[in-house]
Amino acid sequence: MEPDYTVNPGPGEAPLSLEFGLIVLGIGALIFVYLVFKLWREYRQRSARREAESDEKSE
Repeated sequence: MEPDYTVNPGPGEAPLSLEFGLIVLGIGALIFVYLVFKLWREYRQRSARREAESDEKSE
């Protein structure tokens, strides 16, 4: 008979897999927010550069 390796959490305790999943989800959310911010900042710089170029052409 094989030993039982399943972890039975006590009352009021979340299983380890849930905690690990929440940590991974949190890290993923941080990376997502960072990438969105980086892309938004790059887009804003490009649009500002485009505005400056169009202002130079109109003068």
